[in-house]
Amino acid sequence: MVIINEGIEEKIMCKTSNEVFSLIIDTLSKNDLILSIGKTGTKDLPLNNDSDVDIFIFSEKVPNFTNREKMYTKMGNYIRKIEINKHESKHWGFVDFLKIDEIELCLMYFSVKNINEEIVKLLNGDRLEKENNYFYPIGRCATIKTINILYDKNNFLNNLKQQLTVYPNELYKKSIEYHLPKINDKEDFRRAITRKDVMFYHFVLVLCYC
Repeated sequence: MVIINEGIEEKIMCKTSNEVFSLIIDTLSKNDLILSIGKTGTKDLPLNNDSDVDIFIFSEKVPNFTNREKMYTKMGNYIRKIEINKHESKHWGFVDFLKIDEIELCLMYFSVKNINEEIVKLLNGDRLEKENNYFYPIGRCATIKTINILYDKNNFLNNLKQQLTVYPNELYKKSIEYHLPKINDKEDFRRAITRKDVMFYHFVLVLCYC
């Protein structure tokens, strides 16, 4: 579903992009189903609209289409474009897109149950392979560990971040056992170290997940 708000220039002038973003987070946080909200990257919105903004939203039960539509329409003409259920997958949850000025917000909704199960499997080293030819599961841990908390009703997101502060021995052992045989070429490593070949290390990382 796509909703495009027309004739909004005059009203949008009343608020900056950061003010509209704060309004969005405040509106989301008032939804009883939503427990935590986090933003990847920096805390601030990107300068010069040079990238989109990823927002992770966690709840006991993901708000349904109608619930989310009501939240977004409450914000009125400050949002230029709304796309609900643009995408849905186990990797990215239920995905909506909002546009403020020229900045696109990607809102990804996850259930607490699913994200907890995912983190347990990752820390146990049960998902070491690249999935769907593009998704690196262990990267989810890095995302959560560095995410900026914008709202945390029951301290769920903060506790999850704390859980990721120590690299588990089980994950360490399984990662080494799984990846090392793919890249264990002493001659290549010696040559790369001597040449300080950065591209080689990128190539090695790709090999790890092939």
